[in-house]
Amino acid sequence: MDDYSNNAASLLIEEIEAQKNHMIQVATGGSLIEEVDDKYRSHRLEIKRKLINLHIDEPNPADFRTAAMSFEAVVSVVNTLAIISGRRDK
Repeated sequence: MDDYSNNAASLLIEEIEAQKNHMIQVATGGSLIEEVDDKYRSHRLEIKRKLINLHIDEPNPADFRTAAMSFEAVVSVVNTLAIISGRRDK
């Protein structure tokens, strides 16, 4: 993978991790959905853009209020990107 793709994958990982943190805050009662919804939606748009640029299918087409991304989907995408970006061994 070239430097551009490695950098794009790293930036996508950061967005997904931020998104995961918002979801954990809501799930554990640390924040209300209304408190993080704007940030969540902003990260979601960035994640979609970055996935498209990397030619990766959207693993979570549902809206935050209708369904949360499953933990397994988050882990799968983050692990794949970590391998692609060289942050983790295969």
